Amino acid sequence: MKCLSFLLLTMVALSLSIDVVRAQTSVTPAQYQIQVQKIELCRESTCASTLVLGERSATFDLAASSAGAASGAYIENVTLTQGDSFSHLKVTMSRNIVISGNTTTALANAGGAGVSAFCYTDSTDSTSTTTTAGVAGTSVVSAATAAGLAGGQTLVVPDQTGSYAGDLTTSFSAEGIAIIDSTTMTFTQALAAAFTVSATTPTFDIAFDVASKLQFQVTGVGVCSAFMLPPGVTYTIQ
Repeated sequence: MKCLSFLLLTMVALSLSIDVVRAQTSVTPAQYQIQVQKIELCRESTCASTLVLGERSATFDLAASSAGAASGAYIENVTLTQGDSFSHLKVTMSRNIVISGNTTTALANAGGAGVSAFCYTDSTDSTSTTTTAGVAGTSVVSAATAAGLAGGQTLVVPDQTGSYAGDLTTSFSAEGIAIIDSTTMTFTQALAAAFTVSATTPTFDIAFDVASKLQFQVTGVGVCSAFMLPPGVTYTIQ
């Protein structure tokens, strides 16, 4: 059986909730960097039996046009057995996401009471944790100024419960998300269609969409917070 050489990354889908509706907007990030530690194909939904496709730490920027090609080398040479079947994909990855971008419109009260301001990701901010949201920078000057100040800000996927995001038990379960520890998580998702290895070499295609996947919200007077939203992922094995 010929060896696999392909990219099969997927990403976590988060559903974040804010108690009070405040000014917010979503933008397309210039950077959306994830760190993958292991990728496995699962023979059943519980992933009790898997085939490891790759196991090492590697970072990939899903906002880059070459994301698919650049990360294709992550997958190691794997020998498939004819007749073997797989139904799910499991990704082990860091809970830290590095993302950058800025608003192109000013958000009310982001610069203070009655003061509108442009929000941007702040590379110097370290407030994002498993329980607290990351604080973005603000500029009352212009969107161009905010863009010039925007840098890669590390945002942490929140805990399932007890964080600023509220109770994510239902959404995590629906998305196949499991928090392993303070730094690691897994994401298990069903393949578009169950795949059975045949004598024909399989083809693997993947595409990422990060359009409007960075959200800024005014979470307090003069406070703008940044949140990552789930990227669109489309992959096909045939």
